Amino acid sequence: MHDLRNDYPLAIYIGQIQKLIPILNNKKRYVLQYRNLKLYMDLGLKVTNIRVLEFDWSPWLNPLLIITLIKKEAKNDFQRLFQTYE
Repeated sequence: MHDLRNDYPLAIYIGQIQKLIPILNNKKRYVLQYRNLKLYMDLGLKVTNIRVLEFDWSPWLNPLLIITLIKKEAKNDFQRLFQTYE
């Protein structure tokens, strides 16, 4: 594992000073999504213990995206400036 991933290790660590630190040490209490876990396991990462957290996704950003698209398609400055949330 160290020979393959020495330049770019899997599962980088966020240090105490909030910087991403690529280290090859064992990770304890490492939180990630199942897609990343599956990728890491496919690439050869050995997993010893798993705790599963469940959460629901919600489309909370959709109204903002719709308004941004409407503003982008506006034909004049008046429509662009005065488009508001519904």
